[in-house]
Amino acid sequence: MTLSSPTSRFTANGFLTIRIQSILYNTPLPKIRRALEYFDNAARVACERGIARQVTVAYGDCSPNAAFDRRELDALQRQVAHLEAIHYTRFGENLGHGGGQNRLFESATSDLLLIANPDVLAAPNLLIELGGALARANVGLVEARQLPIEHHKHYDQVTGETSWVSMACVLMPAALFRELRGFDAATFFMYGDDVDFSWRVRLAGFKVIHQPSAVAFHDKRLTNEGGWVASARCSGAWLPNPYPMDGPAAENITATASQLQGIAAAHQL
Repeated sequence: MTLSSPTSRFTANGFLTIRIQSILYNTPLPKIRRALEYFDNAARVACERGIARQVTVAYGDCSPNAAFDRRELDALQRQVAHLEAIHYTRFGENLGHGGGQNRLFESATSDLLLIANPDVLAAPNLLIELGGALARANVGLVEARQLPIEHHKHYDQVTGETSWVSMACVLMPAALFRELRGFDAATFFMYGDDVDFSWRVRLAGFKVIHQPSAVAFHDKRLTNEGGWVASARCSGAWLPNPYPMDGPAAENITATASQLQGIAAAHQL
């Protein structure tokens, strides 16, 4: 498969649309509500800075029982002011991470796709920092830095280029995900799909980037037995208050609307 280089084409309305996708499996409603609070603020900042025109969230549910009912979904929608819509699809079966993301993406119409774990908490400038890195030449996939524990891997400290990225919080052109036919769900039910997808992006001729200035809190720690467990006490402790991106803090934003004007249709596939 041969993919062309990014072009400078732009959306008719001038700003980008971003779809955030997460797969649920017995995910507690309070964690979903908390993550939405932070993504709502990140969407506010991105829209106010002229980066995004619309940000939506889509959940795909692989759980045996529905994560929430219609009343609870309506309550979640009322909770957010800057996320255009929250879509919910219950699969009725466990498709795994890759299979769930692929199925959920079938209804996507956005310019950009952000894949995130459902318990990730976004820093206020997350979408701006990810978008700024994606706007650079020949970049296809950009990963946020995870706090408090990052994956142990090498990346170029100047360019951010790396061999693979985790799908805990990663941004890409939706067209690229579509052309690569998403994850190889037949081979990777849960783990390893991120590495495989990263390598297929690189084989298609695009760079895979780790962006340390784009921060997402992903609550996890290691047990004495070497397993992963989330802490009930420190959720969000390493992130700033979800609302302060006005005033001097806003001057630290490194991406601008003009930088992103080339990635609305970033890949002619």
